[in-house]
Amino acid sequence: MSSGHPSSDVNEVGAKATRLQIVRRIVRRVLGHPGNAQAPVAALTRAVAWQAYKRIVGRPVDVCFPGGFLVRCHPDSNSASSVIYFNRLFDWDEMQFCRRFLRPGDRALDIGGNIGVYTLLMAHLVGERGHVDVFEPFPRHAARIRENVSLNHFESRVTINEVALSDADGESLFVVDRDVSNRVPTSTDAAAAKITVALRRLDTVVASREPIAFAKLDVEGLEAAVLRGARGLGVAAPMVWVFETNEGLLQKRGTSFAEIARLFQETGYDLWDFDVDANELRAVEGPRANLFAVKKDALGIVQQRLSSSPPPSPSSPWFR
Repeated sequence: MSSGHPSSDVNEVGAKATRLQIVRRIVRRVLGHPGNAQAPVAALTRAVAWQAYKRIVGRPVDVCFPGGFLVRCHPDSNSASSVIYFNRLFDWDEMQFCRRFLRPGDRALDIGGNIGVYTLLMAHLVGERGHVDVFEPFPRHAARIRENVSLNHFESRVTINEVALSDADGESLFVVDRDVSNRVPTSTDAAAAKITVALRRLDTVVASREPIAFAKLDVEGLEAAVLRGARGLGVAAPMVWVFETNEGLLQKRGTSFAEIARLFQETGYDLWDFDVDANELRAVEGPRANLFAVKKDALGIVQQRLSSSPPPSPSSPWFR
């Protein structure tokens, strides 16, 4: 999602920003992130140490998350850097919502898995009786997910789907040199490195009618296409979606936030923001970076789950 991944700025701004400007941006985000509020100096020290470690040692490290599961962080990964910069929960609002909402036995979707941080968080929360389907078409990132799933012995509760989701089954080129911003290409990606990947509708991949509790959707502007390809889920559709909106990318694909909002409304959802401190959903009318879509007939269940889950206090060690 968009609140983390500061090092992806290098991909997005290219020559438009100097390295010093990028460093300043990272420092501002590290110091301003809610996960670092209790120890900002330690957070900045950790970020500097990670930068030195990447260049001098260059080996992956295993970061321990609250609850005891591990994420293997490779030095070449922007998601890995975000885990370290932002005290593990880099998408603070969205990941805190996951921790308070998901329950053992739930089913969840991670659409746009990257290295699998959300996948592991969800798999930890839904437990052995639950299940997570993750969708990641880039083979190197899918391999990182597989590595992390094996590291935590989560094989029985995670299915890795090496496909991109859209509104039709087929194939597409896929940009692979943008790390957290890998995507089905837009008109501005002519010079980017690409591979061919499989495209699938969500409702043809997830055939079971078992209800889905939660879905994370981060597909670099293809959100509307994914939603159109999920209409066949029917009553099994997620109670809650968390999704990213990037109006610039949406416009390049001929769509908009308004279309996404309409697609959700047509399938029985309202849009919300989540206030972490108040531990409650709040209605929104316009675009935000990340939003929650909640089934209208499931709002009471969602609110009950949140109210019965007080904010957790992370206490597990960093490295193991």
